[in-house]
Amino acid sequence: RDDADAVEALLDRDPDPDAAVRALGVRAARPEASTKDDVWAEVFEKRSVPAGVGIHELGQQFWQPGQTDLLLPFAHRYLDVSERLSGPGILDLLSPMRAMMPSVADDEVLRRGRAVALSPDVLPQVRSTILTGWDTLARMQRAKR
Repeated sequence: RDDADAVEALLDRDPDPDAAVRALGVRAARPEASTKDDVWAEVFEKRSVPAGVGIHELGQQFWQPGQTDLLLPFAHRYLDVSERLSGPGILDLLSPMRAMMPSVADDEVLRRGRAVALSPDVLPQVRSTILTGWDTLARMQRAKR
């Protein structure tokens, strides 16, 4: 059940350092653009979500089935982030890149993802992550048709 007050009350009582990430996961699952924006900012701008199991669970909660129209713009944002990655700190972002791999796509997202991955400016680690994820996305799209 999505009860923001209950989540906050549990968060206040839970000493587990991963409690904040789990609470963020509850928010990530909500079908609201503003909430998705907030979660995205925590992961990619503030970098407040540590690498590990929690970020992978957060990614699964973010990319909820049945929210395709809401999530397609985030697939493009994922590619925007991919194009900008460079220099020091890249290793810190590989975990979020893998965890937040889109699970929704349309033909435009698939086309753009391949173009981004094949760009000579994209780091090899990012290229590999995108190509692997986009292969899965393409197979999922074909299965839907």
